[in-house]
Amino acid sequence: MKTKKITLILCLLFLGLGSTVFAQKIKIKGNTILVDKQPFALIESEGFVVKNHTISTLDGNVIVFAKFNQYPEDYTANSGGYYEVKFMDSELVTEMENASLKSFAKVLVKKMIDTKMVNGNVLNVENIAVFYKKYHEDIAQKLDRHKEILANADAQVGIEKGRVLRDVEAEIEVMNRELFQDKKRIGYFRQSSLNDYQFFTVAGKQVAKVNIKSDLKSTTSINTFLDGKIHTIELGYGRSKDHQKKITEFLVVNNYL
Repeated sequence: MKTKKITLILCLLFLGLGSTVFAQKIKIKGNTILVDKQPFALIESEGFVVKNHTISTLDGNVIVFAKFNQYPEDYTANSGGYYEVKFMDSELVTEMENASLKSFAKVLVKKMIDTKMVNGNVLNVENIAVFYKKYHEDIAQKLDRHKEILANADAQVGIEKGRVLRDVEAEIEVMNRELFQDKKRIGYFRQSSLNDYQFFTVAGKQVAKVNIKSDLKSTTSINTFLDGKIHTIELGYGRSKDHQKKITEFLVVNNYL
């Protein structure tokens, strides 16, 4: 009998815990942020498609500002830009990308709740470091590395074929439709459909058009524009990224990239 009572109590506790963890329904109504239909904070948003957000406590004290920064046109990412999130009374700036379709304001509020950033009308300053450690993505460093790679690669473009001077024995890397070898950007590709690709040099010259058939061998037709040839290779079973890497390796070995 006691065992049944203990089991029942544990189940009730678990259900209670579950309701507090999963019942956070965030809604923005006018300038008020509601969490589970209860006023949580105030918000002001500026901009058109992508907005900057200022969040204040219910008594009007500004506690956080989220500023949107657009990525450069030559930078490929999961979204068009990223946010710099700055809490008052702190020098820490948390860089966050919003790759989801949800409003960034709602995403931000959820993360603030998760890290207990607000206590009534007071900002928990001691939790700013926790928020930063948990959600900072260091996007500025990624952008600096991207600029360095582009500058290094573009400075070494071969005049005759538009190929980049590098160690052609080095490993091929595919990152966000950009192609790298020896830590240098050697080209990029675009997709017109799931199995159709176009490959380009860093200078923007198209070197190949590729079609991958949906068969067991992933039979691939590669039309190279520098010499007007059509090549057929088999990629075998693998993910799209594996196929992209093997096609790039073929183009590099045969002096197209």
